Amino acid sequence: MPADADAPQIFRYEAQTAQGQALSGTLEAANADEARWKLTGLGLRLLELEPARAPGPGRPLRGEDFAAFNHQLAQLTSAGLPVERGLRLIARDLHSRRLARSVEQVAEDLEAGKPLSEAFAARASGFPPLYAAVMEAGVKSGNLSGILLNLGRHLELLSRLRRSLWQVCAYPLMVLVTFAAVMTFLGVWIVPVLRAELDAFVTEGVFETQMPRLSRVVFDLAEAMPLVLVGVAAVAIAGLLSWWLLGRAGGGPWLFDHVLLRLPLVGPVLRHNLVARWCDAASVAVAARLDLPASLDLASSAVGSPLLREDSQGLKVAHEVGEPLAGVQRLRLVPRTVATAIDLTAPGQDLSITFTTLSAMHARQAENRLGMAQAILKPVLLLLVGGGLSLMVAGIFLPFVRLLQTISKLS
Repeated sequence: MPADADAPQIFRYEAQTAQGQALSGTLEAANADEARWKLTGLGLRLLELEPARAPGPGRPLRGEDFAAFNHQLAQLTSAGLPVERGLRLIARDLHSRRLARSVEQVAEDLEAGKPLSEAFAARASGFPPLYAAVMEAGVKSGNLSGILLNLGRHLELLSRLRRSLWQVCAYPLMVLVTFAAVMTFLGVWIVPVLRAELDAFVTEGVFETQMPRLSRVVFDLAEAMPLVLVGVAAVAIAGLLSWWLLGRAGGGPWLFDHVLLRLPLVGPVLRHNLVARWCDAASVAVAARLDLPASLDLASSAVGSPLLREDSQGLKVAHEVGEPLAGVQRLRLVPRTVATAIDLTAPGQDLSITFTTLSAMHARQAENRLGMAQAILKPVLLLLVGGGLSLMVAGIFLPFVRLLQTISKLS
């Protein structure tokens, strides 16, 4: 069935006022002629008119892309540029069209008259959960650029902590991968040839006894290494797939809190990391003139940890009934020192500074724990890999030592 020619359409336009001021936005009309008539009736000089593209899914802004976007928006708003105009300018400079489209969609909503919070909430999948509420609070407080710069500092903290975690995990991972590659090479190309030749010597009676037990064990392990690696790869893929499925079902954060946080060495690092991120997100929210309960809610939403959400709810309830936060009976992740510091912040003092200080403290503790983990992992891995290689070399060369001894006796 053909579409109705008079059905309303959305047109995107760029125009100028009689004074030469540039305007852009979207307009609903039955067709392009009606859109032109409406705009000229408003005394505007039309520069460009085209049908607005249907909103696509857009790609979420994350990591370095989002940090750069946030910094640009902070600079433009500090210069007095309207938010929607700043978003348009940023979208034109983005190299990825999908990223640019995500930003343009927010600008279109703002130009259509939607409130700032609704425009960002409609694109919640494209921006962090903290962003819409902080933007709205920044506009209400008249300090949007300052709030965005605070948020940029928060993003830098997240990036630094993630880089530190990757550095501590990358070293043992590369050592184990290299060791497995060496064992696989030996098991596929070297050991079968050596074993066949040595078995031939035993069959011909060159050796008085069978191959040494150590050699048999090393050869068996080397030959089984490809199958072991296939099994490990299958388990890793199954684990990643299960993690992805749990994430789609909303269980990823629960698994993170109840499994990864309990791991030795890494668990304490992740706990301090979560607390540092939670405190810093709360600092940004408080700086945006939100009250403490709303700041705690936003911080827990930004971090996404179920345990931190429980702690935030307990602290929020205690604050609302006028009880000391340090007296909350069950805190799973938030340390008592954090709750006590919040209690000790006088009403006239800046709570944002308290949260920032606590965040910096726990970030340093996370980095110190990372250093300790590296200091422990490096010698342990060296001992394990060195011991494994020593046994492998001994197992390979021991039969040749026996062979040389036999030949010397025969001569």
